Amino acid sequence: MKKTVFLLLFVILPSMVFGQYKYNRELFSHNMSLENLRNIIPIGDQNSDGYDDFLVFNCSEESIYLFYGGNPMDTLPAMVWMPRNNKQIVNCTAIDLNHNKKLDLLILYVDRNSRGKKEMLGFYGGKDLDTIPDFTFPPPAGASSIYWGYPAMAIPDFDGDGYEDLMIPDFGTPYHPKIYNGTFYFYSTNPVLDTIPKMAIGGDTAQAGRHVTYSGNGITFGDINGDGKTDIWYLSYNLDSLNYMRNIEGHVVLGNSTWDSTSSQIIYQNGHNYYLPIMYLLGDINGDGRTDFILENYNGYFPYYYDRCLIYGKFPVDTIPNAGLNTQYQGSNIEKYMGDINHDGYGDFVTNNGSIYPVAKVWLGSNDMTKHDLPVAYIGGTDNCYGGMIAPVGDVNGDGVNDFAVGTTTLGTTCMDGYFVIISGDTTGLTEIKSGHKITGFGYKLYEAYPNPFNPGTTISYELGETGRVTLKVYDILGREVQTLVDEIKNAGKYEAAFNACNLPSGMYFCTIETGSYLETKKMLLIK
Repeated sequence: MKKTVFLLLFVILPSMVFGQYKYNRELFSHNMSLENLRNIIPIGDQNSDGYDDFLVFNCSEESIYLFYGGNPMDTLPAMVWMPRNNKQIVNCTAIDLNHNKKLDLLILYVDRNSRGKKEMLGFYGGKDLDTIPDFTFPPPAGASSIYWGYPAMAIPDFDGDGYEDLMIPDFGTPYHPKIYNGTFYFYSTNPVLDTIPKMAIGGDTAQAGRHVTYSGNGITFGDINGDGKTDIWYLSYNLDSLNYMRNIEGHVVLGNSTWDSTSSQIIYQNGHNYYLPIMYLLGDINGDGRTDFILENYNGYFPYYYDRCLIYGKFPVDTIPNAGLNTQYQGSNIEKYMGDINHDGYGDFVTNNGSIYPVAKVWLGSNDMTKHDLPVAYIGGTDNCYGGMIAPVGDVNGDGVNDFAVGTTTLGTTCMDGYFVIISGDTTGLTEIKSGHKITGFGYKLYEAYPNPFNPGTTISYELGETGRVTLKVYDILGREVQTLVDEIKNAGKYEAAFNACNLPSGMYFCTIETGSYLETKKMLLIK
């Protein structure tokens, strides 16, 4: 495989009110052919050594690599699943099927010579995990041989029995030469994995060709109402004569012990000024025990440069957003929930935007996301597509904090030679956000720029509690330093610094002050 020389741009912008996310180090990097939709799968601690492990899909070889976590990590894969009997690997799902607290693997193979006929093979996880299949999982009666199986998804616990469940889609049922109405099949793993679905949610040809789909996060899972059961959010729609989606609906199916697929709530696209297909369950961001939604910005609720927003989990689902995300007028292609990466008790997530020069952005969760509307770190922005792939990996170095992966991919299913990097979580033991702690020392303060927004000049005031060297710098949205306003020793007191942006483009900028152990950042918006 070709080796890739790369430049990593990673600049930390501290948050203002919540804790910081401090970039510690790159734990691991590896050259690999990657694609956007299938890349890294966290699989927990398979070999019981105290480190989480993960799988990587190598798209050029159509194979899956297993890497064991460690400190340091071994750069050689522990094992590799290869194509078999002229069948290539198209998907892998990690789920605990035999209830031994180890994630098992369901790997989907497709036959190159039989119009895409698929075969799903199971591999039990744990210390005996190997590349020899333990069982074959068949499609249900009436399923299509071509469109069944991709992508299977683990469901934490729909029926409340304490065990994971499984969803497998089929977008060839009922089959039509142009239209696939689609079906979601749901399976229980208690007492063992049942090959007969417990429940099915599907398109309805009787309702003018009603469809369901997995694409674009068309089905996601989480505990919306906080009752401990996993709920379902999925989309349905009609296609017009040009195959455009019409009459879009978002459905909530609350988890229940009887496997009832009846929609508990339906949200209709008509009457809302946002696009339902860009609304799905992300994770528990505000720490209330319920899964929150991420969606595109409502027109009028937040400034135009907020491209995404959050709706906090509750039932019934509210259609009014709770907090906006200031993406600095940049779209968001992918959003991935990473768990707690900074040890403050809140779920965090990473987004990315762009295709040629993608930028991955790290966002920290908070009990009040209206005060935490900016990312705290930016990764990528180079011309080798680094930042295009983002994925959770678990705690691979065993320090008690989740880590995450960033790599090189473009949008869609394009396979490209590149690399990925495992980035460590922050273990500095941040003060809890709930306490309202600010990153300020006694007698120190960085004030908001005035005016703000501004064009082209603004004034930044700051206060020092004692004599010492102080730096005051301005960064752009990619974390690049654009101007140093102050870099000298100053006595205690209050000061002002002028920032002139006449030669800079419109956009969001960040002013950071650092002196001794005091560090704080404020945002400024330049509008020309």
